[in-house]
Amino acid sequence: MKPFKAGLPLAHWLLRISLVLFIVLLFLKDLYPMNFNSLQFYIAAVSCLFAILLLFGGLLSKQNLTVVSGLVITILFTYLFATNFSGVVSHRTMLYLVSGVLGFYFFTKGN
Repeated sequence: MKPFKAGLPLAHWLLRISLVLFIVLLFLKDLYPMNFNSLQFYIAAVSCLFAILLLFGGLLSKQNLTVVSGLVITILFTYLFATNFSGVVSHRTMLYLVSGVLGFYFFTKGN
């Protein structure tokens, strides 16, 4: 059976929208109340900002915003995976790993 190549743009947008929604829902509780003394607040704010920029980057003709957003998401979620990894992959670390891999996909693929 041949792959359904006509669905590739839709699949690309579904990945982009899913990643944005996942990151925003994952970190929404860390954004309110605003705690400027917490590293978790800054990680949540940067993650949500670049997730939203990833979505807007798909609407632009140039892919610079998508690539930069993918890079930042990859770096942040790799950091979160590494700091929360305790020798065994848990549900929490798997969430960070999958998000980092999707960020790397957009970093390498662009629009």
